[in-house]
Amino acid sequence: DITNIITWQPPSSGERPVAYRIYRHADLTELAATVKANKELIFKDHNRRSGITYVYYIVSVNANGDLSAPIKIKVRPKQHSSS
Repeated sequence: DITNIITWQPPSSGERPVAYRIYRHADLTELAATVKANKELIFKDHNRRSGITYVYYIVSVNANGDLSAPIKIKVRPKQHSSS
């Protein structure tokens, strides 16, 4: 199982988010997960393939439901070899 693991920090200023949405496409149509801001800020995407660059977009959501601009994250998993 190849897993992409993404972690992030909350913003250092401005309004505190209540949740984060992680999307797999720039058009923000494929929601991969929602992470509550009071939980550990981590997303694990299982069953990925080695050698492919995956792109994720993290959007914060405030208490009014307003969304931030997306932050783009690129991940290229590596196949772990057993020796």
